[in-house]
Amino acid sequence: MFCSASLPPFRNSAVRPGTILFQSKCAKKAKNATAKSNLPQVIWNKKVPDTALEKFRKHIEEKYKTRLESYLDFHKWSIKNFANFWEEIWHHLEMVSSNPYDQVYRKTGDGFLECEWFPGAKFNFAENLMRIRDDRVAIIYAGIHRSSFVL
Repeated sequence: MFCSASLPPFRNSAVRPGTILFQSKCAKKAKNATAKSNLPQVIWNKKVPDTALEKFRKHIEEKYKTRLESYLDFHKWSIKNFANFWEEIWHHLEMVSSNPYDQVYRKTGDGFLECEWFPGAKFNFAENLMRIRDDRVAIIYAGIHRSSFVL
């Protein structure tokens, strides 16, 4: 029986991007298989080394001299190194701007979302979304039963 993921992979440090987990409604069936743990059973974990996320993770490891063995490690690093993470995202996405940013973020309140992001930067959102117009693959779907396609 197959159940798609409803829990984010970072809940389980052994789970990497591309992993499919049992949903909570499948928990009763998964419980016997995961008696040592309350975590959902991993039923598929295809590691794809050439994904953008994997390339970005490797860049972070090299630049910051750290090891990020799992998605959870990467997530923890991004929280601990908040400004560095978002600055690296800006550069990794090769953002086009007519004005550079003054700083990565400026707090405007207490919460995570209460920030002014990349203050000083002037950029066209649509330009950054639509600037790459070529024949490169944009989306790769890899199914569990060897079905796959590209867009």
